[in-house]
Amino acid sequence: MKLLHNINKWSYAITLLLYITIYLGMIAQIVLGIIQVFLAIIMFSRFSKLDSKTRFRLKIYSVLTLLYLLAFVVWNILDIPSSDSISLVGIAVPPMALATFFVFITHKAKLAHLQDDLPPPIS
Repeated sequence: MKLLHNINKWSYAITLLLYITIYLGMIAQIVLGIIQVFLAIIMFSRFSKLDSKTRFRLKIYSVLTLLYLLAFVVWNILDIPSSDSISLVGIAVPPMALATFFVFITHKAKLAHLQDDLPPPIS
């Protein structure tokens, strides 16, 4: 879990840094999204080894991600008119909020995994 979290954390940090220029940030956000989907798939492949809180958070993340994807597709299919600023906020803010939540999930999973690796206390 430590490696997954480090990959996620650094991808997220680079994306935030590239948001100094909005264009590069948005390109990096696409790459971050792809990375996070692959990391989520890896976490789901180890689902039984995760603690219950991490499993619950991962399910919530997956549902929110699918809902955002569905809303994005519907928005484009229906060609709903909006101003450029509303479109920019809709394209940038929700995915970064989801990315932030996923960084939190991998961080907590790493901590839970590290705690499982500790030897039992000596009494």
